[in-house]
Amino acid sequence: MSSANSIGQVIALPLCGNLADFVLSKKYASTRCVRVLFQDFSLILPGCLLIAVTFLRCDQTVLISFLLFLCGVTMSFVCGGVYVNNKDIAPKYAGIVYGIANTFGTIASSICPLSTKALTPNGTKEEWQIVFALLAAICLSGAILYTIFARGEIQDWARSEESGPSVNHSDTQSNKIA
Repeated sequence: MSSANSIGQVIALPLCGNLADFVLSKKYASTRCVRVLFQDFSLILPGCLLIAVTFLRCDQTVLISFLLFLCGVTMSFVCGGVYVNNKDIAPKYAGIVYGIANTFGTIASSICPLSTKALTPNGTKEEWQIVFALLAAICLSGAILYTIFARGEIQDWARSEESGPSVNHSDTQSNKIA
């Protein structure tokens, strides 16, 4: 059951990335809109699915595994959201921006096992429901904050002198794969 999430991600990650690229290439939505929609989808749906898991009985392993698989699929939409947004806002500094963001994410995920242990001293279903409700609240908060603060264009602080204010970063030489 614990691998169902990862299996869903392995299948869906390439598909979600290609879907985001397709939507952008056809100009169905702006870069910011695509990033926000994909990121919000990757946060809100898994939170809801995990809450649903807590209301199932422990003997419903097939359904639980399927919901965890769907969590992995829906979390894969992150590759069209925050994972690539660094390149949108700061192509020249995308690695540095990603490293800083990933550091904060890793610190937060390091606290998770300790928090879970503190919140589930007896391992009861009710204690686990609290853990998953807290997770869903964090996901919803993240979606709200990302929706408010996300940008889809190069930020002023990330502009290089040669790129100027109107250059589309996807056409610059630094973005081409060698």
